[in-house]
Amino acid sequence: MHGKPMMRCLRFAAVDRRLALLLICTALSVFAFSPSRAQCVDFSDRAKKIDLDTFSKSPIVLLESMHGNKDKLKSQLAAYLVTNPDLMAPVRTLVSEATAEEREAIGAALRIAEMRCTIRKPSAAQKIASFTQRIEDSAVIKGYYAAGEDQSSTAKLPDNGKKAPAGDGLLSGQWKTEIADPFKPIPIK
Repeated sequence: MHGKPMMRCLRFAAVDRRLALLLICTALSVFAFSPSRAQCVDFSDRAKKIDLDTFSKSPIVLLESMHGNKDKLKSQLAAYLVTNPDLMAPVRTLVSEATAEEREAIGAALRIAEMRCTIRKPSAAQKIASFTQRIEDSAVIKGYYAAGEDQSSTAKLPDNGKKAPAGDGLLSGQWKTEIADPFKPIPIK
């Protein structure tokens, strides 16, 4: 009689241990994978953790190390922001200490980071865009919009200077009301 309740108790204890182990493993796997979704880029494109920590503690170090090289400042800051889009407070400090040219590079970095985050993390891209608007610094805004124009240079107008009609190539006929042949070869200009 005494052995049966003891066996049941041991079985429940074994089940409880397995359940606890399963819960711990699940929690660890969630924590292991959650940081990889926080960034906007793949692991190989992320900035080093030590660089991010240094930047978050003392953003001025970035200005001092990149002094005079706007392109390097722009690419390094963009790399930091796509790795960790929550680094807005150090960016604000950076803007307050930067020259006008450096603030333009900071604005360009914000735009580049926003565009790189748009597909993978639209919420981060929106956060960067709204942060840029709240900064209210004309040099930052100028760099931000200039970088956007540089990135959209693939959508240039045709050589004759006229704007291409919407749906060009998709519709045919005199009034562009008939569906064009999708298998027709594309003319090379």
